[in-house]
Amino acid sequence: MIFADQLVSSLLGSTQTFVLSRGFQSLLLTLYTGTVLLNLKPQNQMPPIPLIMSSEKDIPEQDVMLETRPKTKRPPLYKVLLLNDDYTPMEFVVIVLERFFGKTHTQAFEIMLVVHKKGLAVVGVFSHEVAETKVSQVMDFSRKHQHPLVCTMEKE
Repeated sequence: MIFADQLVSSLLGSTQTFVLSRGFQSLLLTLYTGTVLLNLKPQNQMPPIPLIMSSEKDIPEQDVMLETRPKTKRPPLYKVLLLNDDYTPMEFVVIVLERFFGKTHTQAFEIMLVVHKKGLAVVGVFSHEVAETKVSQVMDFSRKHQHPLVCTMEKE
């Protein structure tokens, strides 16, 4: 019987077969160029027959069938926008950007200034579900803190 640490240290390199015994079952490991094949057999049966792996050379080319998968389209992306208003404090907008959009303080401050000066700013581009969730979270958080901050989404 061989122990697991001895097995791992001797695995690199060649094709080897090991039988590990534990309880009422034996575990046959056949290693061939990095592939491990497992075969669990009760101990009262005869030793398992060594497994033989076929290579690509064994399969004639005319017998090989290729299955093509249809190409899937990427989901449409949506821009999440913050709109400026005259009542929401700038500090609150920075907190929202840090908390819900993972922005650093510097990034959040710069985006907040764009919102303040231009009237709106794109704060992120996400799939429909993620964008919808972020808009909902921001709107709920704003209302909870009694601020009229508006967050919307539009298709990119």
